Amino acid sequence: MSFEALQRRAVSGGRTAARLAAEAPAHFIAFDVLQIDGQELLHVPYGERRARLERLFADHGLSAPWTRRPATPRRRLSARPLHSG
Repeated sequence: MSFEALQRRAVSGGRTAARLAAEAPAHFIAFDVLQIDGQELLHVPYGERRARLERLFADHGLSAPWTRRPATPRRRLSARPLHSG
């Protein structure tokens, strides 16, 4: 989950891009949903938006490379890295 690795992939082409994609696969990490089917949700409380995000993942059977950032109301926990190791 290195942004630097993602940047290298973005400017590469051909075999280099394929090799870099295999070495450092990209993931889409969602923690909120601000719009669904053209409907803006900015006025909707975060808890409800988060529930809608969970339903989107469940309804569409989304899995890696799609992933959700664990929801936490505690700032200390939300500041932790997305992965360890």
